[in-house]
Amino acid sequence: MTIEAGARPERRLRSRTRAFTVGPASGHLTVSHGLGGAPVRVEIRMAKQGSTLHGLLDLLSASLSRGLAAGVPLADLLADCLSTRFEPAGMTDDPQIPQATSVTDYAARRLALDCLPYEQRQELGVLTREERVTGEQRVWPWPLSTGITVPRRG
Repeated sequence: MTIEAGARPERRLRSRTRAFTVGPASGHLTVSHGLGGAPVRVEIRMAKQGSTLHGLLDLLSASLSRGLAAGVPLADLLADCLSTRFEPAGMTDDPQIPQATSVTDYAARRLALDCLPYEQRQELGVLTREERVTGEQRVWPWPLSTGITVPRRG
């Protein structure tokens, strides 16, 4: 959904909040959708108010939301967040995303799985376990996020 210059944002949005853990830390990812179903606002909350991580995630949330409001495709925004590496990192409590190299990596993968069609997710290398197993080529799951694909045998 593109918001024209000077247009008012919608007053009521449908939102979904998902609790998650990455490594030892936990947080919340909230995605608000416009009338057409496209994401228009993203919030990532984690850590204590005033902490460095909290501030950086606020900045990322604002950047993603403003990019969406300006008409930047979600796939383009998420491509920059995938495979970023910093702590906290490690195992997650999300069965579709078993490991993440950072909170931004987890959030980008979750947003891609929830909001992007298969073809765009395939270009980004973000597939569910089932898609990785049943696809024509097997894309190995994490942590081999180098884009290596191995033809399926048999």
